[in-house]
Amino acid sequence: MAVMPAHQYGYTTIAFVGELIEAMRDQFVDPEGEAPRGGAVPAVEHRGGQVVALDRMWGDQRGCQSMAWVNVLRRWTSSEFPSQVPPERCGGFRVLHVQAGVARCSTMVSDHGVIPSPEDEEDQALTLLDDADRLYLALCVAARRASDRGIIDDYVINEWEPNGPEGGVVAGHQSVTVQLTQMRHPRGVSGE
Repeated sequence: MAVMPAHQYGYTTIAFVGELIEAMRDQFVDPEGEAPRGGAVPAVEHRGGQVVALDRMWGDQRGCQSMAWVNVLRRWTSSEFPSQVPPERCGGFRVLHVQAGVARCSTMVSDHGVIPSPEDEEDQALTLLDDADRLYLALCVAARRASDRGIIDDYVINEWEPNGPEGGVVAGHQSVTVQLTQMRHPRGVSGE
């Protein structure tokens, strides 16, 4: 018996998240061409829940490390994509809202009260903008790959938002809303 791709059995949520993690790795962990302005990150983490704790940035070692993540923010069923219009019964489109982000160590006032230089602040701002471009590209690539593989039918890339600097961290995140393909069960039972 031939092995069927997981997304044909209704696991399109997992398949899309996997595509996004791979696209994030291509941009932030092991990029072809020019490295990220803020440096490569050690890994892209898949985090559960809406709030991403930045605990991994300090890890077990002294100093601060950069961190990249992917997390599912919401999932719903709708009769109109990308809106949240409840369908009748179990029909409609399955919609997934996924976030990707990057957090980096920020310039801070030193222990002696010295504020960061304008050059350091500008470098931090430019790093954030480079990360924003890479996040957008990762979201686009993941959506195109998932569409080509039949995992999603449509998508909308949402706005990028910066966070911080706060607590020694500056970050940016962006999300994508995707219309998942209809679930197909191996015995021919659909998600409707």
